[in-house]
Amino acid sequence: PLEPGAGARVARFLVETNAPALLDLVEMRRDDQQRFVLGFAEELFHRCKRPVHLVVDECDLFAPQTLRKSEHAKHLLDAMEDLVRRGRAKGIGVTLISQRPALVHKDVLSQARTLIVHQLPGPQDGDAIAAWMRSNAGGGAEVIDSLPSLDIGEAWLWSPSWLKLLRRVRVRPRT
Repeated sequence: PLEPGAGARVARFLVETNAPALLDLVEMRRDDQQRFVLGFAEELFHRCKRPVHLVVDECDLFAPQTLRKSEHAKHLLDAMEDLVRRGRAKGIGVTLISQRPALVHKDVLSQARTLIVHQLPGPQDGDAIAAWMRSNAGGGAEVIDSLPSLDIGEAWLWSPSWLKLLRRVRVRPRT
């Protein structure tokens, strides 16, 4: 079982062994999750010497737009910014996943180079996506207007600079 203070140890192990891993923090309380991810993110950033891809689900918990009053919140946001902004130079790729893009800190969200956006009924989330589109490629009215009505499994894939595409796609159901 993962413990709140074990983030740095786990990161060291993964960097040293180059082992793939899925870390599930769902059994931890939110402050404990933040403590774990803080240690993990800092250690990964400072020790990583080869390409690695990190997927952060529910990233708005670790890079929130509005900081909670906890002892780790500001340091955690700094560590997440280091991973997504400065980590690229070290070969660290980061995929951020959130059901609420409006809750993801803008300094972190702005570093994304590709978006995959499923149905977003909330106007604040559509506004966050629209702001990203304006700053990365302009336009996107068709995308924003369609977000509340996308079917389950339907998404927009937009990668203006890296893949150079904008495409409405269908994601196959999980089995």
